[in-house]
Amino acid sequence: MTHSATDPNSFDDFAPLTEETIMLSNSAIDWAAGVCRDISDDDEQWKTYLRAFAVAGFNQWLKEGALSLVGDYERQQPPEIGVNMQVGGQRLCILPMGSLSEDQVIVPVSAIAGDRAADLYVLIEVQEEADRVRIVAGLRRDQLLRHHQNGDLLQINTQRISVPLRLFEETPEQLLLYLSCLEPVTETLSAAAATADRDNPVALDALSAGVINTSRWFKNQLDDISSRLAWTLLPPMVPATAMRPVRDTVDNIVQELTSHNIALPPEAKGVGGSIEVGGIPCQFYAWVWPLETQEVVEWSLLLMLGPEPGATLPAGTELIIDDQSEVIARQTFTEEDVATYLFTQVAGTIEEQFSVQICLPTGEITKLPTFGF
Repeated sequence: MTHSATDPNSFDDFAPLTEETIMLSNSAIDWAAGVCRDISDDDEQWKTYLRAFAVAGFNQWLKEGALSLVGDYERQQPPEIGVNMQVGGQRLCILPMGSLSEDQVIVPVSAIAGDRAADLYVLIEVQEEADRVRIVAGLRRDQLLRHHQNGDLLQINTQRISVPLRLFEETPEQLLLYLSCLEPVTETLSAAAATADRDNPVALDALSAGVINTSRWFKNQLDDISSRLAWTLLPPMVPATAMRPVRDTVDNIVQELTSHNIALPPEAKGVGGSIEVGGIPCQFYAWVWPLETQEVVEWSLLLMLGPEPGATLPAGTELIIDDQSEVIARQTFTEEDVATYLFTQVAGTIEEQFSVQICLPTGEITKLPTFGF
């Protein structure tokens, strides 16, 4: 293990080295950089690099420990998002974090349900600029499933769930004990529970239940569900001018809206963020604003769905809105579409709520939380 002679009370950009902190070897750093070099998308390459950095760091931590534990992982290919290492008979899902300021950890559903489920989920703080990692904490699969049953988790989509950071309670020392002494955690589950989990992975969809309180957006605040979905408040959709430079994402959105002859009123408030639809990374945006008439106060909801930059939605993708009783809006992306994004808009009284789902041509459905005003 690496020990530190640094005064723990001295000022430093990073925490002092501890027995859970590992300085990566040059060969480990070179491997992490080289294994993701051929990934063309810059954002995906960076995420893969952090994951590889964390895997290499955890493996080095095992090697430098007093116990004879060896990590087994793919050296020729980038580490997977789900299970990316084995130690003995245990499957591990290494989860890198660049900062512990976030209170939620994203875990892929593929590492929770099915035959490839992980036995342990290990949280690694990556400090790549200092060539080191810190083993933070772990979570056993039986613990995660229990938290799921208690409703402590939130499903972002069919591919990812959000786990509160506070649930990772296993210390690095306890992780070593589990890895060296225990049988794989999945084998401790009852046969009935394990079978139900494998046969019904979409039961995690129940975690997405809830209503997005869009009225909070008018106070420049995110409601709880939007926060847990990692969405962010959008600035006013004002076109770029000679006095204001292009702001990348914002101006791309404005251009898309303009090309569809959609003009947002000044009072509109919106949020946006990344979601996965059947494993396809997408961008999702939503705006709301009040509609005052002589008879009743109503509100309008505008949704916008598109792919990550440089990609395209599969032909046949549908964006559907219903009012809890029937479908009231449906837009389909076709091969003939010149536009990149799907748009759909509805309006209703302030008591009405709208459910949203995204359907792929394969039949796979991603349900979003209900929108309310």
